[in-house]
Amino acid sequence: MPKVLNIMPDSRVSGPITRVARVAVKLKKIGYQTIMVIPSAPKNTLDYLNRNFLEVEIIEFTKTPELNNIFSILQWIFFLPKDIWKFIRLYKKLDPDIVHINSAFFIAPAIASKILRIPTVWHINDTMSGKFLSFFFGFICQIIATKVVVASYSVALHYRLNKNIITVLYPPVDCLQYQERNKFKNNSIVKVSLIANWSHVKGLDIFVKAASEVLKKYQNVEFHIAGSLLETQQEYSKDIKALIGQLGLKEKLIIHGHIDSDSIPSFLSSMDIHVLSSNSEACPISVLEGMAASLPIVATNVGGVEECLLYDKDKPAGIIVPVGDVTKLANAIQKLIFNDDYAQSLGFNGRILAMSQFSLDVCAERHQEIYFSLLRHD
Repeated sequence: MPKVLNIMPDSRVSGPITRVARVAVKLKKIGYQTIMVIPSAPKNTLDYLNRNFLEVEIIEFTKTPELNNIFSILQWIFFLPKDIWKFIRLYKKLDPDIVHINSAFFIAPAIASKILRIPTVWHINDTMSGKFLSFFFGFICQIIATKVVVASYSVALHYRLNKNIITVLYPPVDCLQYQERNKFKNNSIVKVSLIANWSHVKGLDIFVKAASEVLKKYQNVEFHIAGSLLETQQEYSKDIKALIGQLGLKEKLIIHGHIDSDSIPSFLSSMDIHVLSSNSEACPISVLEGMAASLPIVATNVGGVEECLLYDKDKPAGIIVPVGDVTKLANAIQKLIFNDDYAQSLGFNGRILAMSQFSLDVCAERHQEIYFSLLRHD
């Protein structure tokens, strides 16, 4: 049975960890063993991985540096040789057939696998770096990796990767967990959802301000935010809560806090419109989840959003608005509220696209194709 080490830079349950866990279950049925390698062991992460019967290996290494902190970058460089040696020892212990690295900045495990001549998938799923660093890491990635994978074409563009050598692997959504809707509105109150951790990158302030604009023209609407309040973003969270109070939205904007991935389908089933207000993304799983739930989408033009919502340009799945534009975000939500047929057609198109292009089965098949190509040429 081929053994794949999926190496994560972060132990929090997030899009990449969710993808690996869900795909691993599918791959196990066709003969692939997946081992998740993470830097620490938070209880909620271990519980999630154990529920998916995923093997876990813990290895401590230097965290990805803060890109605006020179001391953090120098510390990362200083400890790089030590981290490479740690991964070499890990590979010798576990003897993997393939190493799958999940971050553009994760050089240590990539160099270790290159030294030991282990086929390496380098999977880039962010667009957070500036122009110089994105060019640098993109260049390094193309030199070291056996196979370069990106979460969307926009990620490849951000890192200036040659389109002829990359494979696009969109994040998966388990469409079978989501029910197809037969109508746009569930009841007289239109419910608008946002699923995001509380971070400035997610643009919660834009969502809150847009909610205020919508409510000035239409009162039978509720806004719902689901997502974790991050320890590293406490000031931002305070600012968002203060903004909600200042705009008088406490009764119309419901904060749900963290909801685990297994609860997202039921959460979205009670919604009518799904929103993404982010300032930066690679390919947001939240948009694909909304599509799987047959919800019309309103999303900022970040990362792979346009690729997903306009995958079939004749059958769009949502409305795309400029980043940070409160008025256009509010107008798009209002357009859906006042046009049931249009909203329902977007939701219908999204469901079909999610099933045919972004489903868990499709993603697992593409993983298998990538792994098989590496094993065949090993």
